[in-house]
Amino acid sequence: MLVGGEVDVYPLSKSNEPFLLRSFAHELTIWGAADYGVPTLGLAYVTSASFLKANPDALTRFLRAALRGIAYAQENVDEAVQIALKYNGPETRADHMNFMLETELRDAQSERGFG
Repeated sequence: MLVGGEVDVYPLSKSNEPFLLRSFAHELTIWGAADYGVPTLGLAYVTSASFLKANPDALTRFLRAALRGIAYAQENVDEAVQIALKYNGPETRADHMNFMLETELRDAQSERGFG
């Protein structure tokens, strides 16, 4: 729709579509809705109240593990990209996975770090 000229603005994932569209020689101007006061969701994890009630420490353990994984990926970008390539289809490109990882790592940080 966007590259066909049907629309002027199109929502996308900053860590995916910009890489793909640029690889097809399309020029983009990317802006974040949050920069204009529009809240965005980011990544969300979902569970049920019944699971948390039955497993009261699961959320804490999960979040600690996720943050450790993020820190490891940041410290070992090449290895993280190779792991992503292993579990994605044969059409997956290392440069695309690297773009996605670097974008997600940059966007996941605040002045206090990750989380």
